[in-house]
Amino acid sequence: MNLSLFAPALDAWHRHLRAYWDTIPRPRDAPGSYAAGTSPDRVLIVGTGPAAGWGVLSHDLALPGQLARRLSERTGHGADVDLVATPFMTIGNVARELADTRLWRYDAVVVVLGVPDVLSLTPVRDWEERLEALLRLLNSSCSASTHIVVTGIQPLRSVRPLDTPIGALLDRRGRRYDCVTAALVRGRPRVSFVPLELGPDSAEGSSSLYAEWGERIAEALEVPMRSGKDHVHRPADALRHGADDEAERQGELDRMRVTQEPGGPAVHRIAALAREAFGTRYAAVTLIDGERQVFKASVGRDAEDMPRVDSFCTHTIQREGTMVVPDALVDPRFEGSAMVQGDPHIRFYAGYPLESPGGYRIGALCVFDPDPRADAEIDVALLHSLAKLAERELALEARRTARDAEPALSAPPRAARAR
Repeated sequence: MNLSLFAPALDAWHRHLRAYWDTIPRPRDAPGSYAAGTSPDRVLIVGTGPAAGWGVLSHDLALPGQLARRLSERTGHGADVDLVATPFMTIGNVARELADTRLWRYDAVVVVLGVPDVLSLTPVRDWEERLEALLRLLNSSCSASTHIVVTGIQPLRSVRPLDTPIGALLDRRGRRYDCVTAALVRGRPRVSFVPLELGPDSAEGSSSLYAEWGERIAEALEVPMRSGKDHVHRPADALRHGADDEAERQGELDRMRVTQEPGGPAVHRIAALAREAFGTRYAAVTLIDGERQVFKASVGRDAEDMPRVDSFCTHTIQREGTMVVPDALVDPRFEGSAMVQGDPHIRFYAGYPLESPGGYRIGALCVFDPDPRADAEIDVALLHSLAKLAERELALEARRTARDAEPALSAPPRAARAR
């Protein structure tokens, strides 16, 4: 049956669906999730539909969290899952949504598209051509080791208003898209197709449904991600360990506008928890802003800005992962540092870089002490987990700041209003 004949009716139905989706809960927290562990795999989910997290209030319960945990269980590594998702992203505008995303940073990219295209009656030939273009973009922009997963389209009859005869026809179109997708993916190196099917107990927008789909995607990624000793030699991992371009890094920090005020209670609690967990005298959440280090939270000592050249955290943000300094007094990087020579002085330091939503290393969660200690005493997985919590709080603060600034940015100047 030619669904285009029903286009006028489908337009009205589409508006009804948008109104319905506006009533469904979806995550309002910082996009993405993580699973604790060492040498975390980095995964990007991009798309719509299931990627948007309809039906749950946190991305930890939606696809990012479910995928992170199940992938970590299979590989024994940690997992950091980032998210670029909008409720109505299409195969035609996904490239624009990814324009500022540094795809080479990721060990895997998961593409979840199709529901808006099915509802908009995108021709199957157009779907094929645009998907081919997207795969070319990912192939050219990702690292040589990045694995790509393209999922099938969520069965539309699982959505309550679509559980109708017309919904069944749309599902048939979605399955045609899936056939085209599977054929395009077949035989391509580092690309997999994962259908999104419904189990007998699946419920629309439930955490159990996201768990099912997270498990399917994790299964497809297990072999590519489980590289044992070669994990740290992947091209994507090596690229991440390079220093960020300083102008781009600073520009990202400036856009976040999180350096002007101390961190909120949650950030301070994370710093306090880090100090208690590692048994150090001091802990802090810091940002590297130009030539200074800014303290968003400090436990155990006064939080005063300091010259970047004297800071430990400026070294932490130069590469991915934990930096441990067992004894700064014998480390040539800190010879003459005011933090080492001053009073109170610092001998031991461990820090984990904090990333902006765009993946730039903007600061660190750190614990430090006047007494040296062995680096083997540091639980790297725990420091990673606490750093991800601090990172998410900074992202939420940046979103609140941007939201609060919107009326002021859109309001006309005072002189113009007077006229």
